[in-house]
Amino acid sequence: MEAVGDSVSPPAAAGPGLSMGISASQGAGPRRRGRRYALLARLFVLLLDALAVNAAFFLAYQARYVLGLGGEVADENFVEYAEYWPLQLALVGLTLLFFHLRGLYKLARGTAWFDEVLSVAGGSLYAVGLLFAAVSLVRYPATSRLTFVYAWLLIVLLVALGRSLVRGLRALARRRGLGIARVLVVGDNSAGRMIMQSIADQPHLGYQVAGFVALEPGPEARERDGEHRAGV
Repeated sequence: MEAVGDSVSPPAAAGPGLSMGISASQGAGPRRRGRRYALLARLFVLLLDALAVNAAFFLAYQARYVLGLGGEVADENFVEYAEYWPLQLALVGLTLLFFHLRGLYKLARGTAWFDEVLSVAGGSLYAVGLLFAAVSLVRYPATSRLTFVYAWLLIVLLVALGRSLVRGLRALARRRGLGIARVLVVGDNSAGRMIMQSIADQPHLGYQVAGFVALEPGPEARERDGEHRAGV
């Protein structure tokens, strides 16, 4: 599950000198529960990704050597699955590493599914390409190019399906009050209402408005204050 931030971009239509922002407003208890939930969520996604990569490599081997997808494999070129097992373990490690480097375990709230899948495709391509280059360099006996191509395609497919499942589970958890970030909106009244409306319109992001603080009186309040001073 993606790691979440505690900030939301304010509307662009902000007046001069306006200071606004959104800060987390949680008690010690909710913060501890939130950190525990975030940790368990990341571990779950990590495990799901590892399972997807393992399954993808196994299916890639079956497609190439058992089903003969891409052409029949001659007897002298046949490689037992046991020869690929070390490569499968290495690919899992490399894929998770590149996923981490591409920020796939610390995604911001609101990241589009398509953008997430693009990062998955890019990270897994680096992992598969690096592994294939390494086994070709050392002349490892299991170097079927099509097997690696199929593995990459299946990794993208299975990880994307897993991430879709995570998004569904995350939405369900947030409806039950898990993974909710309470925020304090700071800024001008009108702009603050725009931010709060934006949060209300996107409940899937998991934000909950805890309150509102106006740093300066809004135009209406200043006008009323001037009327009082003038004795109106």
